[in-house]
Amino acid sequence: MEERVYVEPEEETGRNIGRDVRIIQRSAGTGRTFESEGEGGVAVATGIAEPVILECRSEPIHEGIVTIIDRESGGRVVTVIEFVSPSNKRAGEGREQYLRKRNECFAGGVNYVEIDLTRAENRFDDFLPFWAPHDLRQTYQAWVRRAGKPLRYEVYPLSLREPLPTIGIPLRQTDADIGLSLQPLVDQCYRNGGFDDIDYATELTPPLPEADAAWVGELLRSAGSR
Repeated sequence: MEERVYVEPEEETGRNIGRDVRIIQRSAGTGRTFESEGEGGVAVATGIAEPVILECRSEPIHEGIVTIIDRESGGRVVTVIEFVSPSNKRAGEGREQYLRKRNECFAGGVNYVEIDLTRAENRFDDFLPFWAPHDLRQTYQAWVRRAGKPLRYEVYPLSLREPLPTIGIPLRQTDADIGLSLQPLVDQCYRNGGFDDIDYATELTPPLPEADAAWVGELLRSAGSR
């Protein structure tokens, strides 16, 4: 398992982050010393004033990444499995970092599996690395790119009205695929994440397409959740 961490503001304001102050260790008994590089002076810490606490609107985003490695070859990465998040699809640092790592996997001969179960944000035209017929460009989808066949993509259109399928995860070219059952995985996340307290009477954001919204409404009414 790997993890990316970054902070992305809600508004695209742009920013440059540099070091203005550093904390260094002086000789024993002198306490903490703060050096201000911007002013060139040195100030010894005394009493600390009470700050006013404000909650920041942008929080660090943690994204898990599943990698399959070959221990016999010294830990070479064989396959990467990515679950796309809204920040991966939104213009900004999150998307740039995601696409950069994906391109590195392509160039490095790594099998790549992308699973998108999010409706938030649009899938940019250049986000999809392949041309696909309109009926395959679903809101939810998964695709597999095998390192041994870099110009071929295996696409799994995922429907809201059907259980999620089991998709084939490629390993080394000498190995058979292993199956990744998406529906039990999502069900387990639902239970572990405590999502059983969702208020299904509220409208979804972003809204569902009209046909799917009618289907979901009928399903929730029959279950007594709306």
